This record gives sequence, structure tokens and C-alpha cells, in this order.
Amino acid sequence: MAHPMHIIFLTSSRLPTEKAYGYQILKECETLAGAGASVRLISPALAPKQARAMMASESPDLHAYYQVRRVFGYVPVPVARWLDPFWTETSGLWAVAKIMAFTLGIDSLVQKAADSIPAIVWTQDLLVAAMLLRGEGPRSWPVVYECHDVPMRSFRVLLRRLNRASAIVVTTRGIKDYLAASGVDIGRMIIAPNAVDLDRFHIGLTRTECRQRLGLPLDRKIVGYIGKFRTYEMEKGIPELIRSMGVLVHSIDPPPILLCVGGPLDRVSSYLEIGAANGVAPELMRFEDFRPRDEVPLWMKACDVCTIPSPGSVEFFAKYASPMKAFEYMAVGVPIVASDIPALAEILTNGLTAVLVAPTDPEALAGGILQILNDPTLGSALAARALAGVRGNSWEARAARIIEFVRSRT
Repeated sequence: MAHPMHIIFLTSSRLPTEKAYGYQILKECETLAGAGASVRLISPALAPKQARAMMASESPDLHAYYQVRRVFGYVPVPVARWLDPFWTETSGLWAVAKIMAFTLGIDSLVQKAADSIPAIVWTQDLLVAAMLLRGEGPRSWPVVYECHDVPMRSFRVLLRRLNRASAIVVTTRGIKDYLAASGVDIGRMIIAPNAVDLDRFHIGLTRTECRQRLGLPLDRKIVGYIGKFRTYEMEKGIPELIRSMGVLVHSIDPPPILLCVGGPLDRVSSYLEIGAANGVAPELMRFEDFRPRDEVPLWMKACDVCTIPSPGSVEFFAKYASPMKAFEYMAVGVPIVASDIPALAEILTNGLTAVLVAPTDPEALAGGILQILNDPTLGSALAARALAGVRGNSWEARAARIIEFVRSRT
């Protein structure tokens, strides 16, 4: 029988957050625990003003917020509380200072959390991993580093420390290749893309029923994008999607509606300007802010086609991002049109599970959308094969694979 695995999961990120990584971390903790590990999640406590702005407490109930099972522990730790009065929504230096304070106190945090029990320290933060693997004195805990992106240039010098990690989890082949080229031992790595909660997303409602619940028109084609509009202030393809609508409004009668859900809404005025410049009337575009997780499948299922128009010129999207929305679209059972970039080609297959088109090309994007809108049989076939294919990409299956690999390395 395998020995019990005790995991201390460290993140310097604020929790809760409207960003996808928050849900990913909580879902991973849930499924690692479900796979037999004892898991304790530790993150910095929110500042009082920060908590009020997020309509949360300083010690929030993350299990309820993210709707995950209470099978793991959560400990918000006070970090550099003297900084908290200086928090504002735009205080970038405040966030950096809190991250550094959390990282510098890692040893004592882990020692206290482990409480003499042999534990594996798990983190997605390179600075945290580098601090734990700095090589000064005896290494007390095996470290698993989970990499969802490549670091900024100034932090790349830390990558060779990862050769002291017990295991490295990467979400795309592009990240694995990058780390290997940076001198990281390839034998320590396992590729484990993001995943999906099949029970939550494979809902038993029709498209019409979803639209009725959300107040969407029943008699129009709807082209959807469900997810954050920007990542690290980089556009994720909404402008190109709007420009593609300039082609679609002249190709389908009545013209389809573009539905973008996820926010932020601070650039909607510029999106409307792009629409006006491309002949897309404001009433043909609808922008919704961040929505609760339990609503997300409804917005997806309400669409005739869902899109992932990631720009191919941005290396982060092209090689390193493993978007959860791809797996969620697949699980919902909606036809997908996406950019033909390496990171998405690891998940979707052109003509089999999706229509892949040239990135950053509004006409190509419009052409892919038209293929599905003009041929419902094609759309249904793509969606059915995508649903069948995504069943192996559950969070539970992902956790089981990772734990098996980690056990082989520790």
C-alpha cells in the first residue's frame, strides 16, 4: 500500500480572485485530496480594505466561494500586516511587497504547517520554489513545482534551481521545451494540461433553456467568448473577434449576436468603437462582466459556437497558456472555433474536435465561424467528438496522473 502523501500547497496569490488561477488552485487541492493526499492550502490573508472591495472576509470561506468539497484545509496567514493600510486597487508595489514578504517567510511557514509530519511542498510560484530550493543547509521537504507560464527575464536565472525539485508539473509542451532549453532536467517533468469539472459543465439543459434562463434571444445565432477579456493586460482576441463580426453581419441574415462574458468591462467603449469601424451595430454586441462559476456553463451552452481567438503573435498564448475554457467548451458540448496555435493544438484537433483558423486574422476567424453556423450537422459532430475526447481531462484524472508521477520521484 502506498504511504500517505501530505501536501502543503503554497501560493503567494490573493484568494479569492476573479481570475482563473484561483479556481484552478482550489480545484487542484480538492482533487489531490480526493486522490488520497492530505492537503493544506496556505496563502496570504487579505488586507481589510482588499477584503471589503472583494465583498469577502479576511479569512474567506474559499470552499463555498469556489464550490469545492471541504476535503482539504485552508490557512490564510497574516503577512506584513503593517502594509495593509496602504492597499488600493492599483497598488502594484503593495502586491510585490506582500509577495516578497510571504516568500521570505516560507521556511517558518512550512515548518509550522508540517508540524513534524513528512510533507511535500507544492507551489506554482517560482520565487517560492526558488527559496525552498536555494541549497543552503539540508533540504527538509521534497518540492513539487507546477509551472503554468515561463518567468520574466529577470527571474530566469532561478530556473536551474528547479533541478533540486522532486517533480515539475508543466501545463504545455511549450513550457517543457522552454525549461529544458534553460537547463532543467527533462526527467523531472510531467505535462499535465488544465482540466475540467465534467459534472459541472456537462449540464442537462438545451440551448433554448439556457437562453431563457439568461434572457438571451431565442431567434438569433449567438457567437460566444466566455472568459477573461485580458490576461496580464494583454488582449486575448476580443478585437479580432469583433472585426470578424464585420464579415459575419454581411454573411448571415439576420446577423448573429456577439456575446462576450467574463470582463473586465473597462474597455467596452473601445470595443464598441472597433465594432462601429467594422459595421457592427452596438445592439449586435453584448458584454458581460465576471459571472459566478455556476452560471458559466449556461452562458457557454447558450451559444451556437464558442471561440478562442488567442493572438498567435503573443508567445504566452501561442506556447504557454493551457486555457481552461477549451476543456469547458468541450465538456458543455458546444462547437468550437479557435486559433491554430501550438498550445491549443495540444488540446483541439482541426476538423475533428474544433475548427482551427489562422490566428489574428479576422477573415479566417469569420470563415471558421461560418462553417459551423451554416452547417449545424458539422457543428454537432465536432461537439460530440470533443465531448467524448474531453472525458480523460477531468480534474480527477489529472490529479491521479500527477500523484503517480510524484510518488515515483519521491
